[in-house]
Amino acid sequence: MMVVADVHACTGAVREGELVMRKLTLSVAAAAVAVMVVPGAALAHDGPPVDVFTSAQAGSATMPFAGPCGGSAGTVTIAFHDTFHITQFADGHSVATGNQAGSFAFAPFDPTAPDSSGRYRTGFNSTFTQNSESTTSVFTVVGRDDNGAQVRFQVRSHFTLANGEVRVDHFTLSCP
Repeated sequence: MMVVADVHACTGAVREGELVMRKLTLSVAAAAVAVMVVPGAALAHDGPPVDVFTSAQAGSATMPFAGPCGGSAGTVTIAFHDTFHITQFADGHSVATGNQAGSFAFAPFDPTAPDSSGRYRTGFNSTFTQNSESTTSVFTVVGRDDNGAQVRFQVRSHFTLANGEVRVDHFTLSCP
């Protein structure tokens, strides 16, 4: 995905023929990687996936919110696109991923505090086996308030559960 973003970022400086060639080269390279990776993944999990589920939706929501870095509590309204995907393998191993990205508008309950708006992204990746579960998630917010000050924070978490015992439990909050 990052390579595709880089190609699109270059479109203004690349002639149309070069862009088509780059996209063709990128497509061939992606296909070659898929041909090499998918059989390896299938072998590692006793064959190809036996069940795959994907759901994508767009929407909006309004809810109470208090930023993790301090500031006023208030109401946040989000507009988002959400994708959820599960892959199940014959050996019982499964992988679940979810990604949501969108815009936000925050109105504090305190009338003297500034409103803010910007973009956010959140996502997780979970792997499950008969004896373990491992999940990593990231939530990133970037925006500006009505006074022009930057609004920015990131929450990262990871945990691993093996044989009914928590082996890793990590949480990080980054506030500028």
